[in-house]
Formats: sequence, structure tokens, C-alpha cells
Amino acid sequence: MSDGLITRAIILGGSHGWDESGFAAVRPFPLMPVAHSPLICHTLRWLSEAGIRHVTICTNEGWRLGRSVLSDGSLRQLQLSYYMDLIPRGAAGCVRDAAAQFGGDRFLVCDATILPDCDLATLFQEHDSSAALMTVVVAPGEETNSAPLAARLRPVGAYLLEREALESVPEAGFQDLKEMLIPQLYRGNQPVATFQLPRSFGRITDVHSYLALCASAAIRLAKSEANWPGYRRVRESFVHETAQVADPSRLIGPVLVGAGSRVAATATVVGPTTIGTDCEVRRDAVLCSSVLWDQVEVGERAVVDHAIVTDGARLKPASRVEYLLFRGGSVDELAVGAI
Repeated sequence: MSDGLITRAIILGGSHGWDESGFAAVRPFPLMPVAHSPLICHTLRWLSEAGIRHVTICTNEGWRLGRSVLSDGSLRQLQLSYYMDLIPRGAAGCVRDAAAQFGGDRFLVCDATILPDCDLATLFQEHDSSAALMTVVVAPGEETNSAPLAARLRPVGAYLLEREALESVPEAGFQDLKEMLIPQLYRGNQPVATFQLPRSFGRITDVHSYLALCASAAIRLAKSEANWPGYRRVRESFVHETAQVADPSRLIGPVLVGAGSRVAATATVVGPTTIGTDCEVRRDAVLCSSVLWDQVEVGERAVVDHAIVTDGARLKPASRVEYLLFRGGSVDELAVGAI
């Protein structure tokens, strides 16, 4: 067992052909914007705030371009390294291979598609007291009338492992964490503990879950009493100091307005909604429970409701976008997929 210190984490950020859905093809899930940062940056900040300084990101060729987004100044204290998984090896295989490249006996493993929200210090303490080789962070799944709570607990995408737990992972072949390593530890009578949360982390699996995760992030900021550097608070909303909102009273509920964006005086934005950087929301437009990426233009009297509008899209005046995913281009040229 280790001395209780956690200095390194491994983020599972690879993707392979079988999960390249239409939505996933727009941008890898870990790089999708959530509250004006790529999702993985939220995880990196979470780790940094817990005192973790060394992070290895397991990725593959398709994710190589994502490195450029990790230059956020608030993450400068992190030392990032990469393990390229080209085979693929599966989660347990990637963790074993990445761990072989550095020292230490204990490390935190988490999925790159989650929005983590738990106290890592408490997790570390409970792991120590359990003397387990592995602690799985879990939360209740769907409620049923017949299943007891223990049967409904589901992993949320974060694990604390001792290096000893990986000794049985083969050097080759696909090796999964949940389906292979955990059962193998149980069969060998090696201790596996759980750390239960009241609710699961947000996770991107499809368009629905992405909208829900962005909404959760906006609501979390609205409920927080802390300042957001570079933003000014407008009741429940946050507006970047370089953005222009002509009539802040028309921001209703949690709304995030990114750098350089402009919202006209008679436009209405109903949260939870996120407006990215350098966007233009023109007169009498209405946004509701939606996410605009960067450089989006919403024309006069246009309505965007429960929709995702990706980089560079131009919505013409009086357009109506409801429960849709819009990719870049003008509205009559967009590749549209129903949510």
C-alpha cells in the first residue's frame, strides 16, 4: 500500500470508431465546450484543486489535435503527459500501460467525458481506511420497486487504484475496468471498496446528456457565491467583461455569455443557456435552454429552443430551431439531426 499521498491522475480520453456517432463526429466529447471551457479542463481543474500535479491523458490519434486546448493559464501548475492508445487496449489496459511509465503506488483514474463534483480528500481518506486495492466511485442508478439500493449503485467514472491492483492486467489485448478488472479482483479475494455519492456526475454520451451537462454547469455557477474571474454577475447569470448585453434584465435564469459576444436590447435569453465567444444575438431573438458555441449569429426574431448550435452557424431572421443540433453554415445549408 502507498503512503496515502496522491500526486498523479490518469484521464481516460480515447475514442475509437465504434463510438463515432453523428454528434461525436462534430468534436470529441472531452473537447466539447461546457461553461466556456472544454469539458476535460473542468476535470483538470478539479484534480489541480485537490493538489494533484501530474496528469497523464490516455488518448489516440483522433484526439491528438485536442492538446492545443489544454493551454489554459489556470492549468499551468499541472504537468501533463500523454499515453497514445492505438490498438485499443481498453480502460484497464490503458491505465496499466500508462502507469508503467511513471513511479508511484497509487493514482486516481477518471473518464474524460464526466463533469466531476465530489470531495477528493474524503475519497482518499475512505480509501485509506478501507485498505482496498481499488475504490470505485458510485451513485444510485435508476430506481426500481424490486432492486435494493446496493444493486442500483453504478460507477460514475472515477476510481482510486493501488498499483498492485494492475498486476493481473495482461500486457496485451483489450482489458476493461468495469467488466474485467473489478470482477477479477473480486475473484481473487482482493479488496474492492465503493465511495458512494448522492447523485452521479454529469456525463456526455449523446446530445441529450450534453445539453443536460451544460445546464447543470450553468446552474452550479448560479448557485455558487464565488466570483468567476473575468465575468460579472447579473443576478443568476455571468457575463464576460468583454461581452455586451444591452438589457441585462432580459437574461432570465442561469445564462453564461462568453467573451466578445453581443446580445441586443430586445433579445431574450432564458436559462440555463450558454452563449459562447464572439456570438451575435440580434433584436427580438429568443434563446431558451440552449447552447451556442463560438461565432454563432442568431438573426432577428429567430427562436432557439433546447438546441445546440455549433461554431460559425448563421441563423437567418425568423428562423426557428427547436430540439435540434445545428452544425456550422447558414441555416438552409445545415446538417440537422433531431435530438
